[in-house]
Amino acid sequence: MDKNVILVKPIVQENKSKGGIIILGKVQMYQEGIVVKVGELDQDIQVGDKLYYANLIQTDVDYNGEKHHLINEEYVLVVQSKINEPTEV
Repeated sequence: MDKNVILVKPIVQENKSKGGIIILGKVQMYQEGIVVKVGELDQDIQVGDKLYYANLIQTDVDYNGEKHHLINEEYVLVVQSKINEPTEV
């Protein structure tokens, strides 16, 4: 992989209300996804982290038969580390 590049599996957001009504024209400024692979990054981003990243800047790629996004590190907005591990209270 190139330096400063992250391979992310996007989390698909439903555009429906709780009552089942389809909401048209809802544009999000960010996208969510789970990190699959990372290049050499300045930030501490690991495989399995959940990311929020700028929308419409990614490159769509097919990885293992599924849609994924390649994004540059500079477009990462928020990192939520290891979403599948429980947090201590």
